[in-house]
Amino acid sequence: DCRKEVFRNVKDEETRRKSKKEYRHILLRPGKDQMRSPGGEKELERVLSFSSELKTLYKLKESFRAIYEMTDPEKAAKALQNWIRRAVYCASEHIKGFVGTVKRWKPFILAYIPNRLTNGVSEGLNCKIKLFKRMGYGFRNFENFRLRILHTCSNSLC
Repeated sequence: DCRKEVFRNVKDEETRRKSKKEYRHILLRPGKDQMRSPGGEKELERVLSFSSELKTLYKLKESFRAIYEMTDPEKAAKALQNWIRRAVYCASEHIKGFVGTVKRWKPFILAYIPNRLTNGVSEGLNCKIKLFKRMGYGFRNFENFRLRILHTCSNSLC
């Protein structure tokens, strides 16, 4: 949202066009990957030079990403608490909702650190089953619906 707001006010049409795809990808890409690409550091500096708020939010994004790479749960808990404090202190309207989400999900975020497990597979299966439900108005009974799910998901685990 911050990127959109910043580049909405830019007069140059070429810069505004680049902000929609190119600059978006530069900001979303992990910092270490951006630095490894040729000219990546200069690209990032150019994009972040448009706004100090954009630069602050980018740094917060990268520090949040670093928490997920930690292996010690205690250090991660301290880092997450510090991250929340910094995010609240920056007082950006663009991150306020995300900070609330992180506060609510803090125990679950920290539960990822020691085991490196997520519920992504079960979420994917639920999504596929919901898709079948939407498409399944032609199934005459539950058994046919169940068989369709088992048949589709048994080959590739969805």
